Amino acid sequence: MFQFPTLLLDSSLHLTTPKIILRRQGKDWQCFDPITLKMPGEAGVEPDTCFYIDNRQAILGKERIDLTVDPPPDLAIEVDFTSLTDVEAYQLLKIPELWVYRREELKIYLFREDSYQESENSRLFPDINIKKLLPYYVELGWNQGSSIALRQFEALENFS
Repeated sequence: MFQFPTLLLDSSLHLTTPKIILRRQGKDWQCFDPITLKMPGEAGVEPDTCFYIDNRQAILGKERIDLTVDPPPDLAIEVDFTSLTDVEAYQLLKIPELWVYRREELKIYLFREDSYQESENSRLFPDINIKKLLPYYVELGWNQGSSIALRQFEALENFS
């Protein structure tokens, strides 16, 4: 029997909201979406997007990022609509912060020592309740349209 394709949510909300916050904070960044990140001889990961913020200067002007000498991104974002993210797959890369959005919930993982620990707060945006804001605006985008959700997010006076 024929099955209609599942509609996937416009993932731009997940990818654009950090840019809006960074722009509002006056911070520079370099974003890649998607990008394959891997160590030599190991399987790689391909986050939906990643941000170089603190380490942005170290990778500017490079055609390739070599994680044996270059720093990892400061933030990787995975949106789980068709597959599930294996957080352990990121451990070798030591990306300081990983966000995984799945079914109306955002999980924030911070790399501490040798593993990822789930956190209530973002290291990059400690004064912003990302775990509440992002799912709210993603769902708003799903129900009312992504352009409306982005406009409303951009119009927030503060993100707390």
